[in-house]
Amino acid sequence: MENIPPDDPPVPATDAEETLAPDNTATIPEAPPAMERRRRSRRSHRRSSAAKPSAPDEREDDDEAVTESDSAEQLTADPSWVSWAMAMTVVATLICAGGTSHLGRAIATGLIGLLMIVAPMQRRIPLLMVLCLSALAVVPLIGLLPAGWLGPLPGWRVALTTTWDLSLPSTVSPQPGATLEAWMLLAAGLGWFWLCLGRQYSTRDRRLILQIATLGGLVICLLTLAQSKNLITLPFWPEKSPYPPPLAGPFPNRNVISSLAALIAVLCAACAYDAYRQRSRLWLLFGIAILLPTGVIVSNTSRGGVVLLVLGLAIWLGTASMRRGFFKKVALAGTMGLVVVTVVLSYGGNLAQRLETQANPSQLLEDSRIGIYGEALSLVSSEPWIGAGLGNFAEVFTLTSHIDQSASQLIHPESDWFWLLCEGGLLMGIPAVLVLFWLANCTGPWLGGRDDSRRRRQDRRLRNAAGLCFFLGILHGIVDIPNHNLGYAMLSLLFAGVAIRPRKIGVGAGILSRMSARLAGIAILASSFGWAALAMNRPVMPGEASATILRKQAQTLANHQRDQEALALINDSIRCAPMNGMSYFLRAQILLRLGQPSTAALADFARTRALYPRFRPICLDEGAVWMQYDPKMAIIPWREALIRDQKAALGDYGTYTHMLGSAANHPELMADLWTLATTPSMKVVFLRNT
Repeated sequence: MENIPPDDPPVPATDAEETLAPDNTATIPEAPPAMERRRRSRRSHRRSSAAKPSAPDEREDDDEAVTESDSAEQLTADPSWVSWAMAMTVVATLICAGGTSHLGRAIATGLIGLLMIVAPMQRRIPLLMVLCLSALAVVPLIGLLPAGWLGPLPGWRVALTTTWDLSLPSTVSPQPGATLEAWMLLAAGLGWFWLCLGRQYSTRDRRLILQIATLGGLVICLLTLAQSKNLITLPFWPEKSPYPPPLAGPFPNRNVISSLAALIAVLCAACAYDAYRQRSRLWLLFGIAILLPTGVIVSNTSRGGVVLLVLGLAIWLGTASMRRGFFKKVALAGTMGLVVVTVVLSYGGNLAQRLETQANPSQLLEDSRIGIYGEALSLVSSEPWIGAGLGNFAEVFTLTSHIDQSASQLIHPESDWFWLLCEGGLLMGIPAVLVLFWLANCTGPWLGGRDDSRRRRQDRRLRNAAGLCFFLGILHGIVDIPNHNLGYAMLSLLFAGVAIRPRKIGVGAGILSRMSARLAGIAILASSFGWAALAMNRPVMPGEASATILRKQAQTLANHQRDQEALALINDSIRCAPMNGMSYFLRAQILLRLGQPSTAALADFARTRALYPRFRPICLDEGAVWMQYDPKMAIIPWREALIRDQKAALGDYGTYTHMLGSAANHPELMADLWTLATTPSMKVVFLRNT
């Protein structure tokens, strides 16, 4: 093992300690009797002070030293294979599409379950955390209770069932299958958090976990850059966006890869400094490798990534335990600044332009996120305690919001915290906040103590780096949704476990805790088989994932003229996710092809329009279908399209011009189209095109 250099420089000898003889040999003079008595008195006083601390703060420091070091055995213990397995589990999940694909979820839940069975927690977590985690696990199951138990139904739900004759389940959640599917992922995440908190980490464990996470993140950044340059193609990653910049990596959202890159850059700095203190040549690797995550952020033109990168490096430099560190910190900060400038000049991009644009306060107020947050708060206020149910945000928000969704549909509220409150209510939000407060109290100390030993400084540096990355992810979750990605969330929760001070979880886990962990691991492992079946297109689980598979299979059968089989599958899809409007749209098309009355298809088309009350393209698509089977029925969705977005009606490529072109071969529709021209400008367009 390599020698570890001390963090404090050696103190030069004084004349009272040694004198140099002419032959350069040291001679130590005898101490006078009075000095020897004073030395004995000081040693006796130190022993008595250690046995009987004179103040509460001294007693706390001594207790912390004994507990954290565990007689120097815990900090110096060899790294466990469990630490290696936990870090590799996170890396594997991130590489497998960040845990968003069915295969990635199967791998993640399978590995989590195996770890909880084979290596359950070693420490008992406090009662507060047990209660909070239990609340987070139990509250979502309220959505599976009968709907009448918690008061009257919301107005939008009554309208769907009475006006549009949607057959919704009689549970609190309008889609219990989607709620159960989301709960299974939540339960796996809570089990992973429990496992991370209950481990007993040595300093070498923490170092191993952070280094593996850093190297895995660097590999992901390298693959992301290579894919953006069309050098490689990863079939298990989401398809590359055709719009620049096409950097999303293994995630469906490019802001998530930028957030991950910022965390990896901070870890590169922390691991480089730690390796330098250990006299390991890895410091050069980590120091140079910071170029990769910085390059991803700059090429991605992500404002959030830049903020997290600068903020993370600044906080890390402020909390790193560098003795006599002012000039060292300035030098290191300058070096990192030069690295960022170099990457910006090398990669280019429109990052500076985006930052300059967003610096205008008036444009900041016009940001669409402000309106989304306001509508999300309105949704929370309508169901403050239990929310809309896990897995139901996109469908419910589309029905209740008043923001413009004429060209696209919102599937999330651009914030982890708003998403949690909208779907889980305050009964989930309050325990989550308590968990954060407990973690903030159990990490650190961020600036160290006056009597830190070398081993404690090493351990604190690693814990602080992990804690910083965790809280950066939580901070980003205020304005984006990184923690709703399974792989990113697992990485953050692993950082949280590594950052905990040992004395905060010092009681060994009992047999009951270990057995409970193993039972939970068996359940999570069993769920992995369901995700694996979904990865093989076998819809064995209820929820949105199975509904999507069934709808795609029905579409394939319909394309091959097997309409009866397609109708059976699309009915199953509607039962799994009764608020997915595209399933009704496909069923209406199948009914028309089977020669069913137009009224049956019109009812399904009407349900689709009701579920997407502001989405204009769905009306135009319905009109195109009607033109093939019953052209006069196309006037109904066309009228709705003009009501939803009248501004898009005019122009050579406007919706009204499109309608006139589609009806060119149907003169019987011209009178109805004239009635749709409600403004003089539209009448001019009608006269010009007929």
